[in-house]
Amino acid sequence: MYGGVDVKTRDTLASITLDKVINDVIKEALSEYKTALEKAKQEAYSTLELNAQEAGKRAAEIAEDGRRRRESLKQRIISLAEINARNKSMEVLEDGINSAIQEALKRIENIRDKKELGEVLKNLLNEAIEAIQAKEIIVQTNSRSYEVLRDIVGEVQKERGVKITIDDAPVQTICGVRVRSVDGRIVYDNTAETRVARFRQVIRRELASLFTG
Repeated sequence: MYGGVDVKTRDTLASITLDKVINDVIKEALSEYKTALEKAKQEAYSTLELNAQEAGKRAAEIAEDGRRRRESLKQRIISLAEINARNKSMEVLEDGINSAIQEALKRIENIRDKKELGEVLKNLLNEAIEAIQAKEIIVQTNSRSYEVLRDIVGEVQKERGVKITIDDAPVQTICGVRVRSVDGRIVYDNTAETRVARFRQVIRRELASLFTG
């Protein structure tokens, strides 16, 4: 659970948010990449062990009077192995993060039901209004969501006591809204791309925990 959102089941339409979609993907990514991450860890440990053995073997071949040289060689070999192991682990981690983000965006883009899309837009719009704290705002969305946004604006205006004007110029996004104050000084981007980007560190932290867990 993240931010009070249950990732185990699909909630009612009233509680659907993009965060839930992202949370579902995070949960699945953790399961999907656990095997890959464990494999990377085992490969890292095996590499370190083999290189430590090689370092010991090569160090033993150096004359006794070269003790410091011998230890230096051993540490260099082990350090190189550690760097290679860390790089391999990070490669798997980044692959997991990027795949999770792409999957989240794909699922969000596939939201087609008008009622569901309307609930998503309403939640995003309300959050933007809360962030901007203005009595009059201008909102944009993409071409696909324009009519749905028009349908929900009146309800949101009544609930929030805010005057909302829809900008006809579409936003380049798969889903979401971009809200600004009338003077344009405050802009709140609540599109799917921006929202998923905010979750990038969450995804990174969750996947990285499999390395240290």
